[in-house]
Amino acid sequence: MAAKSNIIVMERANLKNSILKLAKVLREGHRIIIFPEGARTHDGDMVPFKKTFAILAKELGVPIVPVCIRGAYEALPRGSSFMNPKHIEVTYLPAINGARSKEQGAGELSYEELTKQTQDAIQAVLAHKG
Repeated sequence: MAAKSNIIVMERANLKNSILKLAKVLREGHRIIIFPEGARTHDGDMVPFKKTFAILAKELGVPIVPVCIRGAYEALPRGSSFMNPKHIEVTYLPAINGARSKEQGAGELSYEELTKQTQDAIQAVLAHKG
């Protein structure tokens, strides 16, 4: 089903192959969506991001566009078979690239810094109960 739907599943047993597939798609000029938490939340709270997306973005020189999705857990909690009719809000945030801001000093951000900056941007939106 994933192959017919243009979905690349991150396979833990063959992570390198999954990353190479994602890199190929990016090099071809296409966009990808990565859910950086790596799994669905158990309680609706955001969990630490994995850095795969930051590695791809930095190595291939593509920007990261953080997307905040609010309400998805309430609409379809983990383990639920049926979707609840709930409002889901999607917020696109400003792009993040691998370069440091003037306040951060010269040079490029590390994978960890890119990951944290992206997670912090999304967390800031979630913190504002809107």
